[in-house]
Parts: sequence; structure tokens; C-alpha cells
Amino acid sequence: MLQYTVYTNLFRIDEATLKNIEVRARNGEPEALFALGRYHYCTNSDPDSLTIAKECFGKAQASGLLEADVALATMYRRGMIGAIDRKKANRLLQHASDNGCKYAIEVMLTDKIYGWNGAEMDVAGATQQLEELLAQEEYPMWYYLMGCAKQQAQEMDAAGKWYERAIEKGIIDACSDLAYVKSHNEDGEMINEQAYITYLKRGAEMQDGVCVTLLALCRIERYEEAGTYERLLLSKELIVNLERAVALGCNTAAYYLGQVYLNGMYGIDTNYDRAWKWFIRGTALLSEDCYESAYDMLTEGYKPADNLDSDSCALNGARCGSTRLAIEVAKAYMQGKLAEHAQEIEEYFIPIYNTNNNKI
Repeated sequence: MLQYTVYTNLFRIDEATLKNIEVRARNGEPEALFALGRYHYCTNSDPDSLTIAKECFGKAQASGLLEADVALATMYRRGMIGAIDRKKANRLLQHASDNGCKYAIEVMLTDKIYGWNGAEMDVAGATQQLEELLAQEEYPMWYYLMGCAKQQAQEMDAAGKWYERAIEKGIIDACSDLAYVKSHNEDGEMINEQAYITYLKRGAEMQDGVCVTLLALCRIERYEEAGTYERLLLSKELIVNLERAVALGCNTAAYYLGQVYLNGMYGIDTNYDRAWKWFIRGTALLSEDCYESAYDMLTEGYKPADNLDSDSCALNGARCGSTRLAIEVAKAYMQGKLAEHAQEIEEYFIPIYNTNNNKI
């Protein structure tokens, strides 16, 4: 149950399995509570999803499930339970890691590989730790993270081999990474477009939303050279495939759908309401780009039915990780706005403002 819910794309979960999890969660089974919390955290498919996730994780944590500590930590990190609280998140992660929780180790290794969430980037250290972990157990996520570490070290061939092994062990998210390292050089330049398309097709067939998105964007590149009838088909195909990708959990697809409707691209009429719909869906899937696009629409005069204001949008986007919106939040705070969030803004967002040479 735990491995399935932590590492499987929960957008692909079938209705019967979800109902079974819900029944078991109502009976108080810690693993089922964690699974249901993860489903709502990942899909955000219900207006109350984050509340449900928090409650489920809290109950699972009370039963001693270490994975629930990690899940709550991710929510505290992103301000999904009120203000951002990285100190509490780090305590929960460290506790779970010290007690051998693989999920916690995965999160902390990811931070080390990419320098995320205040961690110091240490690719060599992460690689060494992964080698030690793999010597103990051939755990699927260790293969994927080793691929990530090798890619960060610009060892594309080595990264590809690790991604292949991760996919063989069920980590479908590695498909888009594999497509990249098989087709780009260390400088990020495309060197084999056919390989890129081939690996994206493979990932799309395996229901990876990122691969579906990237493949759709590749196909629409023919639009300008196409005739009238083919253009119509390409436009329809783009929308269908991007919507499919969103259904698979890809927030990038939501961003591109929003851009298509916002700017009237590929022969599709401009429609601000549809653009807003997709940007908001992308924010629910934690897309920084969608938060920034929604913010731009609000500041340019768009009035959404949900009455979301630009300052609240910026705050949520900053919590999601947008540097640009963190700066906007700091500016709003200096203008006397968002005073009720003073402690959070001064601790997390004012430093970002200062780091970007906007000295107060």
C-alpha cells in the first residue's frame, strides 16, 4: 500500500481501488489514511482536498506511520497548512529519516541533488549516499534519484542507464527524463530529435503526463507549415492531448492550455474564462507558471468568478516556490498589505526580495 501510494501516479488510480482505500480509511487503517491523504494531496480534485489530506495524514501520524510525517512536512513546506513552516517540516523529515523511512530519505536526497528547500546542493554526497543505499536494497526510487544525480553532474549516458532501470522497476515519471538525456547534450542542446520523439512516444504510451505534453508540443510545431485542414486537426489534437495530460497530473499541460486560450494561439479563439480555468487547475497542481499567469491576468484587470485577488494569488504562488511572486508579495507587504502574514513574509519572502538586488 505505502509504496504504491507514494510512488505511483495517483491520477491513474481506478475508482474501485479508491473506494477500497476510502472504506479502509474510515475504519482507521493508518496505511489507508495515508493513501487517501496522498490521493487528495496529489490530485487536489475536491474543493476540500487539502483539508482531507491534512486530516488523513494527521490521523496516520497519530498511529505512528512515519510516511505521514513526511507528507505533513511537504504541506508545511509549501504553506498548505497555513503559513510556511520549514523548521517544523525539517524536524518531521529528520525524525522520519532517522527511523529509516524511505520516503523521508527520498525527499531529503532530492533536496540535496537540486539544492531545494534551503538545502545545500551536494550532488557528489547524494551520489555516494545512493550507492550505499543501493548496496543494501534495490529500491526503485534509488535508481531514479541516481539518474537525477548523474544528470545534474552532466553525465547523460550514465543518467540514461539509471532512468532505464527505474522505468523497468515501475517509476514511470522517469520517462520524460530519459527522453531528455537520450536527445540532449550537456549544454542542453538538442542533438537527436528522433530519439527525443521516440522516447516521448514510449512515455506517452505508458501514461506519463509530461511525455504526453511534450509530444503534443512537438506535433504542433508543424502548424505554420500545414494547410488549412491539417491546421484544424493539429489544433484539435493539441487541446485533446493537453487535456489528457492534465488528467494525468501534468501541471505544465494546464499552463500551455491556459496560454493557448489567453493568447488565441493555433487558430483557437481567445477565451479568458477558459484560460483562467486552466491556470487555476494548474495552481491546484502546484505550478509556479500557472500562479504567475493567473497573477498577471488579475493585475491586468481580469475579474474571476471566485473573486480571487492578486495579493492572495501572489502569496500562494510564493508559497509554491515562485521567486517572482515572492518579490511581489514583499512589495505588497511594504505597501501595507498582507500585514496578517507579516512573520511569514519577513522570514521567507523579504530575503528573496533582498537577494534579487531589491534592497529595502
